[in-house]
Amino acid sequence: MMLRLTLALAALVLLAPAPAAAETCARLMQDRGQTFLVNACNECRMVTVKRSRPGSSAPTHRRFTLPAKTHQVLSFRGPGHTRIGEDTSCHLPGETAENLPNVNDGQRCIQLMRLPGDAGIGASNTCRECRAVIIERSSSGKVSRRKTYSIAPGGTLPVPDEGFSKVKLLGESDCR
Repeated sequence: MMLRLTLALAALVLLAPAPAAAETCARLMQDRGQTFLVNACNECRMVTVKRSRPGSSAPTHRRFTLPAKTHQVLSFRGPGHTRIGEDTSCHLPGETAENLPNVNDGQRCIQLMRLPGDAGIGASNTCRECRAVIIERSSSGKVSRRKTYSIAPGGTLPVPDEGFSKVKLLGESDCR
C-alpha cells in the first residue's frame, strides 16, 4: 500500500510537465486522508500553505522549502481546507548557481547573515548543490527549538526568530 503511494507520488513529480511561467510549481495532492505538497518544477521552491478550519477565524500559515521534484507530507489533521498561498523560487532575483564552488569534504556552504531592512536573519548556500541545515533557536532559561531546512544551490532562506532571542547553525549536509 505504501509502495503504491510512493510510486504514484514519484510518477506525479517526475512525469509532470514543467509548468509555464504563469503557473505555480507547487501542487496539493491527497491520498487516503493525507495531504502532500508536491514540487513539480526543476528548481527549489518556497511555498506557503494556508489551512482553514471550521470555527476558526484566521487560517494557519506554514512555510515549506521544497527541493526540485520532491514532495512533503503535510501534518494537518481533522476537518478543514488546505490551499497554497505563495509559491516562490528559493533563489533571490539575479542569483545563479553557475559561479558557485563545488562542495569539498569538510567545506561549509551555509552562512548565517542579516537580511536587508527588517527582514531578520537568513541562511545562504554558497555551493553548487542543495544543502540540508539544522538551525537552533534559543532564549534565556535554556529553552530551545531545532528545525531542519533544505536550501537550494546559491539560495537564501529567511530564518524567522519565532520569538527566540538567538539563532544558531548546528550543522549541514547534502540534501540526499
